Formats: sequence, structure tokens, C-alpha cells
Amino acid sequence: MIFIYLVYNIGPERIIVVFYTIPIQYLLLSFSLIIPIILITNYQWQLLLKKQKILIGFFDSLKILLIGNFYASVTPGGFGGYIKAYYISKKKEEPVEKCLANLLIFETMNFFGLLCLAIVGAVIVLKYYPNFLILIGTLFIIAILVIFILAEKHRSEKIFKSLVRILIYNKIKERLSVSLDLFYQDFPRIKDLITPFFVFIIGWVIYCSEIYLVFRLFLIDIPFLYFIFLYPVVMVIASLPISISGIGTREGALIVLFSIFNVSPEKLVALGLFWMFIIQIIPATIGGFLVIKERIK
Repeated sequence: MIFIYLVYNIGPERIIVVFYTIPIQYLLLSFSLIIPIILITNYQWQLLLKKQKILIGFFDSLKILLIGNFYASVTPGGFGGYIKAYYISKKKEEPVEKCLANLLIFETMNFFGLLCLAIVGAVIVLKYYPNFLILIGTLFIIAILVIFILAEKHRSEKIFKSLVRILIYNKIKERLSVSLDLFYQDFPRIKDLITPFFVFIIGWVIYCSEIYLVFRLFLIDIPFLYFIFLYPVVMVIASLPISISGIGTREGALIVLFSIFNVSPEKLVALGLFWMFIIQIIPATIGGFLVIKERIK
């Protein structure tokens, strides 16, 4: 609904005209930007898989990553991507709880790395949009709490047990204990995650650098260092589970945030659509074909 509202108010013809101003060869060349992003993401995942002694080939995890992209693209907040735990468990005969823990660590660290950049961006635009700092600061604190809770089994066990306290059946308690034991199997220590965390930060900087090139392609002139910290604010807002694949929320955040640089709304909506096609639709489509292939087997 947000996206429809934006397109209606801006005018679809104005958005279409933006694409006509860009040489077709540059648009086609931009599609290659997805390759390093996917490879870097898979490398980051490989680091965490090895930390948990889940040894899977680079191309096998790449395949599962793309399948996860397909399911994430059709669910609010991308929660469908957690189906990767099932595929990893099936491939390596590891407990699904252990694989789920791996994905939870991956997503938490990835989001925490994004928040570290976004909080700087929120400070930069504080005098224009103070609510951004409140939102991102709150999510930052929540991310730290999640990491703190996950880091120790006894902490998470107390929380999980309190959540099912209304269900007093012994069988449920026993299952919970078994599941937690499997969840924390080969669970990495905090100090083991320091190097991967910096790899995640570097990954986000590369990601933002690539989309900066697309911004320049759309003739949007924003200082590079500002952009590296401001675009993560857009990413954080787009990740909120209020729309599928961030459609509408991403474009709305782009318009609000980059209006301080006098960027026209039609350019930002056109760019948001184009980047969504590159970073989400292409990998999700490939993942969809892989899902069909797996089912045929």
C-alpha cells in the first residue's frame, strides 16, 4: 500500500521517464553488481558455518543461500529465509536446531553490523530527523540484548522456559531441554565472532559502495562518506516486517532521508525499484528455479 501511494502521488510516468535517461548498456552492466554481493554473503556465512563445525562446500552453501533468498523474498521481514536451516540440516545431517542457531547468529551479526553504520548515519541527520536515532538506537540495544542472551545457554534457557511456563507438561519441558542442547551444540564463543563481525562490517561497506555507483548512474550526487552511513538507515527501515521485501518502506525512507540533498522523489523510487530487481528479484528467481529442481528430485 505504501508503494502504491508513493507511485500514485509522484506519477508513474515521471518514474518511467527516469529510466529513459540512462543508457541501456549501463543498466545492463549494473546487473553484474549482484555477483560480488552474493559471493561475499556466502563467504560470511561460511565463516560462521566453520565456527560451528558445519563443514559444507562453498557452492553447496551458495545454492542454499539462493534458495533462502527465494523464500525470504515472499515473506514479511524475510523470515522465510530461515528455511536454510532445513536445507543445511538435510545436506549435512546436522540437528536442525544447531543449523537454526547458525542462521540466528548470522542474521543477528549481519543486522548488528548494519546498525553500527546506521547509527552513525542517524547522528548525521539528527537535526533533521531525530526519530531515526530513537528507532535505530532502540534496535541497537535490542540487538545487544539478543547477543547477550544467546551467548550463554543458561540465560536463554530461563527465557524459553518462562515463555512456556503456562504449558506445565513434563514432555514439553523435556523437549525444550533437548532442543536447547542441540541449539547450543558447537555454539561459538563471543571472542570467536570478532573477526566475522568485522567481515560483516566490510561487507556492508562494499554493499553500500556498489549501490552508490547505481546512485551515480541515476545522476544522484551525494558525498560518498555521507552515503556510506546514510544508506544503512534506509536498509534498517526497509528490514522492518511491515511489508514484503521492504517494498514501499525502502522507497519512502529514501525519499525522506535524501530529500535533504534535494534529490527528486521519482529518481529515488526508480532507483529503489531498479536495485530491488538486482539485489532481490534476480537472486530470488534463481533460488525459485533451484527449489523447483530440488522438488523434482
